[in-house]
Amino acid sequence: MGKGIIFISCGQRTHEERQLGSAIEDLVRQVTPFDPYFAEYQHTLDGLVNNIFAALNKATGLIAIMHRRGNVDFRDTARNVERGISRASVWVEQELAITAFLEHISARKIYVEAFAQKGINREGVREQLLLNPTVFETSDEVLDRLRQILPKWGPAAAQSEVEIKLTSQNVTVVGGLAERHLLELSARNLSLRRIGGYWVELEIPLPFLIPGRHYLALVQERTSASHAFFRATQENTGRPLYPHDLLRILSVEYVIHEEFFVTQAEFLDAPVRARFYADGIQPVEHETTINRIRTYFGSVGS
Repeated sequence: MGKGIIFISCGQRTHEERQLGSAIEDLVRQVTPFDPYFAEYQHTLDGLVNNIFAALNKATGLIAIMHRRGNVDFRDTARNVERGISRASVWVEQELAITAFLEHISARKIYVEAFAQKGINREGVREQLLLNPTVFETSDEVLDRLRQILPKWGPAAAQSEVEIKLTSQNVTVVGGLAERHLLELSARNLSLRRIGGYWVELEIPLPFLIPGRHYLALVQERTSASHAFFRATQENTGRPLYPHDLLRILSVEYVIHEEFFVTQAEFLDAPVRARFYADGIQPVEHETTINRIRTYFGSVGS
């Protein structure tokens, strides 16, 4: 599910409903960059939390298919008349309501395309949402509409909520022989919501570390024979990542020593890897080299 999720909320009581859900799965794979999620109904709280709720929380889009689930007769006391309404699947109604809630609290765009079988009444949360479902009678009508809509959700909708950036600054020159640089890992929040619970990881070739230096963020058990492994969390910055902010999260001082340049040269194009993780978003990764980001004579690479 690393490409983003399209959650398919569709009835599964009849063979035709299950066929429609499967056909939508295939269509999502064919015309979008996303992974479809067509869940089996869950019968335990554990299943709801770990499967349906978790998938809805990560979803880029929701396709909701409301099939008729029977008629309800009641007395309209305001008009003193007997009335009857046709209701939709309780599951689909609930998943629509949860999606509306998630979009509200996260301030992120979730694409929604809703369909209502002819005759279904508007009630519950749908009465308050600015949602105009497509009325359908056959499954083919749903699929025809989705063939028009889904390609428009496209790659732009899959863009990450966070951008990571690696920059380098020249710190000092020691005796004309060694240059010390500060490698900085920053993250920019591209979304409209506050991002918390984050951490970053950085891998840098070992030969560039300063001999004898104690690096607070170095994780010895993850350091390999070729790369030093660093990690920093939100506790290091003391603040969440607010919308549109660019925040420096991790800094690592490294050295390029002219006397040992021949030794280091083979590592100048070795990979430098940066990763950003946070609750509720897809991980972000970036790979570059010291050659691309190092600073000489005041120039800064990124």
